[in-house]
Amino acid sequence: MLIPFGKCNAAEIDKDFAKCEKMLAKHAVSIVKKAARAKQKHDGKISASIARHAADYADPTSEEARMRRIVDKLVTHYELPEYQRVLIDEAAEEVLTIENDDLFRCPHKANVNRGFKRNLERYGDRLDEIENAVEERLDLENIGPNEGLVVILFYASGYAQNVLINRLGAIGGNIHFGPVENREYFRVLKVRAGNYRWHSVWNKHWLGGRTTLYVKHSNLDFTVEAGKLNYTGVFMFSNKVWRRWRADLRDRASVVLSLLEDRYPELLNDVEISNAVDSDDRFIDFYLREKMSTQSKDDGA
Repeated sequence: MLIPFGKCNAAEIDKDFAKCEKMLAKHAVSIVKKAARAKQKHDGKISASIARHAADYADPTSEEARMRRIVDKLVTHYELPEYQRVLIDEAAEEVLTIENDDLFRCPHKANVNRGFKRNLERYGDRLDEIENAVEERLDLENIGPNEGLVVILFYASGYAQNVLINRLGAIGGNIHFGPVENREYFRVLKVRAGNYRWHSVWNKHWLGGRTTLYVKHSNLDFTVEAGKLNYTGVFMFSNKVWRRWRADLRDRASVVLSLLEDRYPELLNDVEISNAVDSDDRFIDFYLREKMSTQSKDDGA
């Protein structure tokens, strides 16, 4: 509601301001409560997932505590408190900063509701993203006899809506992910052992069709060994306006190992790592020996 132009006395202005304040306070309280309920539901889902995983172990209490430490580190990476601060807390505080002065104009309640709803949806999307990441992480703990872990690092300069990696000589078992826009996609995934090839990156466009960059003939292959943590190189993709799409697979083992140390340190300690791109390359072996040597010195050995 806008304060009417023209003649109005101080009492009318004060009445309109009080009405506006009440409306904004109601919406601010509402978004905080809805976000709190979403967070509570989110915490319950994660706790239930960890408990289901731990139930299969001889000592479920110890396994649940171990996985809780791993999951807490994962959740920290997703910066949920920062999302809550910006999308919920600051949004609620901002609408209550209006002052009853000559510049006062009350925003329409439909616009306030729409803005808060959009923020709440973005916050909910982050919660869902974290829950999916937790399920994905828990799944890595149980590797089947014909399964391996694959490390995927994909850099997008521009927009990549869908990325496809084919499992060769088999029906099903392909790897696909996206969208990725001007950032990195880093995951450790559990997949079937076998040979894989980077196949394509495609984007839909507004006319209803899609544009595809095929890389399946570029020999961008890797082999996933069962029971191992398989390094697959770094896939670089560029999709800049007025430039041709470009893709390349590069050997950046030091970068990938650094990311693993930060986000999946327990996997580096518990699962043998293999170079799925070049089995003759010994850099990973050198890195792990140096790591063990450094740890021994730090431990006073």
